[in-house]
Parts: sequence; C-alpha cells; structure tokens
Amino acid sequence: MKSISELEQEIRDFINSPRKRSDLIKDSADWSKLCSSLDVIGDTELAFDSYLEIDEPTSFGEKYLNIYGVLQALFIQQDAVTHLSEALGLPYTVDPLITQIREIRNDSSGHPTKRGGGKGRAFNHISRISMERHSFKLMTTYPSADPKFTDVDVPKLIESQRNILLNTLTSVIEKLKEEEMEHREKHRDKKLVDIFSNSIGYYCEKIAETLSGGLPPEFGASLVKSMIDSIQTFKSELESRGVLEAYEDSVGYYSGLLEYPLNELHNYLINPPESKLNGKDAEIFLSFIRKNMDIMIQMAGEIDEEYEAKL
Repeated sequence: MKSISELEQEIRDFINSPRKRSDLIKDSADWSKLCSSLDVIGDTELAFDSYLEIDEPTSFGEKYLNIYGVLQALFIQQDAVTHLSEALGLPYTVDPLITQIREIRNDSSGHPTKRGGGKGRAFNHISRISMERHSFKLMTTYPSADPKFTDVDVPKLIESQRNILLNTLTSVIEKLKEEEMEHREKHRDKKLVDIFSNSIGYYCEKIAETLSGGLPPEFGASLVKSMIDSIQTFKSELESRGVLEAYEDSVGYYSGLLEYPLNELHNYLINPPESKLNGKDAEIFLSFIRKNMDIMIQMAGEIDEEYEAKL
C-alpha cells in the first residue's frame, strides 16, 4: 500500500496537470487552500516519522513538548484533509475514530483546563509521572464524579489516523481520475490534429507557386485564409475543453507568432500594391509560416495523445 506522503505527491502531480491546474486556479482561494493542505499533509508526516524515531527524552519538558507537538500534528493533519476535500469540491465524511483522536488532542493539549459546559464540565491534565517515550496517562476530573484515567498510546493514534486517511486520500485520487476520464471520453473522438489539413505542405507549395506567378493570387489567398481559420478553430476547441489557458504558453505563443505573417501574406496576395511586403518578403514569411504551422500541428497531436493516455 502506498504511504500518505506518496498519495500526497500523486494528488499534487494530478492537480498540476495542465487542464486541472487551469481549472482549479480560477478560484484563487480554493487553489491556495489546496496547496496549503497538501503542504501540511506532507509536513505532518515528516513530524510523525521524527516522533516515532526519537530517543527517550531526557527531561519532562522534552516529553511535554513531544506530546503536545505530536497531538497538534494529528489535529492539523485532519484539518488539512478536510480542507483538501473542500477545495476540490469532493464530499468527505469524518470517520468516528478520527473524531476520537481529535477529542484526545482537545482533552490533552487543546483545551485541557476546561472542557464542556454546565454539569458536563471536565478538567484534564497529563499525569507527569506516567509519561513515557510514546505514551501517557490522561487524568480527567469532574465537579461531581470520580476522576477518569485514560491510557494514550501515541503510535497507535498515528497508525490509526494514517490507515483512515490512506483510504480517504486514495478515494480523492480515484474521484479525480474519474472526473478526468469523463472529460477525456467526451472529447476523445474529436482529434485536434484533424483540424489542420493533412496538406499544409501542399498548401505552402501552392502558395509558393502563387507568389511566383504560376497560380491566381486569389487561390493562394484562400489557402492562407484556411490556415488562419484552422488556428482559430484549434483555439476554440481548446477553449471548449477548458484547456486553452493551460496551453497558453505554447499554443498562445505560436498562434500569436503566426498571426502577423499570415495576415500580412494574405493582404499581399489580395492587394500587392497596398501591402508592406515585396515578393522576397512574402517568400520569407511563407517559410516562417510553414515551419511554425508544423509546430502547431505537432502540439495538437501531443494533446490528442494526452486524451488517449490511460490514467
């Protein structure tokens, strides 16, 4: 079985995939809550590992610090998992044993000197003489009842919480995968690479013939317009999938890079006297366009592969 730290990293990797991160980061508060929760889950695991490995403390002061610290770590890890689920919009039911661990923390180190109200008031303290490396006895007194003594085995608390949260985090990953697969299935049959003609090379050859005078300029202009339209359709399809922002650094960059030369080449073919280009400029622009259109097609193919990949 995977460890909590491994599951935490798996969730972190998943939410940082281009599409998921683009979707989650739209709500900055939830994104910050999510990142904070993952950090705390990982940090508390480090605290537990260190606690379980420490030598016997040499003073009561060290024992108190260790007990207070590890109980607080259990408490904040529970909160982190709750807030992780909230940030992802996933349901989360608290296991009764988690509540029990939480109450031990509250009684021992959260609010020990006054618990409850009215006749139900209770007052707690850790029995100093009972403290061992990994255990202690909690004494609880009541205004009108005999005191109660509770033996607390801290490693057992850690083990119990880890087992429960392992199941919780595994369920989170499964739900994230289910949502991602639903999204992929919805778009799997529509290939992005098909938006671009398989004859981009042919288009560029015919545009080159147009520039040399072998074909009507209107024909070459129509092919340039087809390439302009294919880029816009590509971006529109990414937007409909909710991933346009996720690929802004790549698709946005290259589409912006192509916009000017395509439009200028189109204008040159439609009305050469009014264009800023000359024949040699137009040839250079066409060479640039062909190279970068190939890059756009490659990116479309890579995104298609992502949609085909199994999780």
